[in-house]
Amino acid sequence: MPESPTFRQIDTNTKTQASKGGLLIFYYASLPVVLLPICVFAFLHSMSFFVKLSNEMNMGTALFRPIGRLLEAEQQRLLMTAAVGEIMMMLVSVFMVVTGKIMLVAPFMYYRFLQLRYRSRRNPYCRLVFTQLRIGAERIALQAPPVVGNVITKAVAFISRLAPAVQA
Repeated sequence: MPESPTFRQIDTNTKTQASKGGLLIFYYASLPVVLLPICVFAFLHSMSFFVKLSNEMNMGTALFRPIGRLLEAEQQRLLMTAAVGEIMMMLVSVFMVVTGKIMLVAPFMYYRFLQLRYRSRRNPYCRLVFTQLRIGAERIALQAPPVVGNVITKAVAFISRLAPAVQA
């Protein structure tokens, strides 16, 4: 399918990416790890809405202002938690293909979703978590026995080659 500029613009929209990721829930019917990013985003959006609503209506300052401050302080940590959940779902999907619980096409579909999340300009947390995971794996590889370290280094190199180019 040829990609038009309009399709690329829609495809890079964060809400479209989340919808594509949500469609994959049907493949992971009974896994709570699937619900982690969805619940985190739902919590953030609902709390943000209630804080904005209370500010617009000039009510509940004693209740909603501390919630707003807490939300601002913990937003990065919550978004990184959602990103870790999205990344871990890829490992779960590969494991489930090996065990025969889902179709072979599911990890490829989810890989496309992760590519879109990685390229996202509005939500850089997936890229940040991938970077932190790579650094952690490289540290472990340095401290591990040579055979294990070599396997970890090759796995990190393979995953790094799969990372899409990011536009500045």
